[in-house]
Amino acid sequence: MTEIERIEEDLAWLGLMIEYAEKILQAKEEMKALEKSSISQLLYLIMQDGLASNLAHVGEQLDSSKLSKETQIEFDYIPWSDIKKFRDKHDHWYQDISHDVVDSIIEDYLPELYEQLEEIILILTDRLSDLY
Repeated sequence: MTEIERIEEDLAWLGLMIEYAEKILQAKEEMKALEKSSISQLLYLIMQDGLASNLAHVGEQLDSSKLSKETQIEFDYIPWSDIKKFRDKHDHWYQDISHDVVDSIIEDYLPELYEQLEEIILILTDRLSDLY
């Protein structure tokens, strides 16, 4: 695989991570309004499960056949390993995931991750244009 192909593929995987993160952040804002409404507890819990699943989708892009190790190493300030571990726990030990942990990740870490992913996309896009 050429450098150009690797960067193009990485941009696609990073774009998916951004899409899932954006969806989570938007949904969480809408859910805050619902917390005060008469929505059933069951429906609210199902929506929480959806947030957890979307967080796992962010980590899915770190599969060994997706976002390159080169990019993960270059931008090592991103906790790639923790993101991947959440995905693994979600997909294999779902019953052990707490909604409080999911909320904490969304509130405390996801906005910063979103911004960092956007920065990486800009850097890689600039690098790609230099290579053409």
